Amino acid sequence: MMTSSYPKLFSITLMVLGCIFGFFTWQYEIDRETFLRPLTIRNMLLASLLFAVPLLFALIKWGKGAKPHTAKDYIKLYSGVVLLLCMFSYLLLTTLTWLLPGQVSTYSAPYEYDSAGRHSCSGARLYDPDLEEKIKVCYPAGNVYGGNVITITKRSNALGMTVIHAVTKR
Repeated sequence: MMTSSYPKLFSITLMVLGCIFGFFTWQYEIDRETFLRPLTIRNMLLASLLFAVPLLFALIKWGKGAKPHTAKDYIKLYSGVVLLLCMFSYLLLTTLTWLLPGQVSTYSAPYEYDSAGRHSCSGARLYDPDLEEKIKVCYPAGNVYGGNVITITKRSNALGMTVIHAVTKR
């Protein structure tokens, strides 16, 4: 082995572990309390579909792997690029929505208790008038089982909203 291979292996291992830690932190801290507007999601999907075309041609031209030969291979590669771009842009837009400042507002709304599943948390499901859809607020303060009204404090910006605080009322 070369003398510089162990430091390189150590730094790559630390970067991979840092990425894994960052993803789980993002999933449990940012993704649960941030909601994107429907227009933002629509624009994200459209941009991913459009940016995938030049990226696909760049991968075919300068890629090191096996070149696609059939139409099915091109469709598989294009759909993979679109999915990868959608996941990356969702992560980026959700983080930007969480980080950017916005107007802080408070409102009360009726809710229904929503239990935890395998991939979700327990909390309150309610209708948000700004997003015009039902959202799920994880672990609000107060007795979730007793009342049916929740007070939401949120920060809204052009991309979406972030729940700052949620408490149930009796």
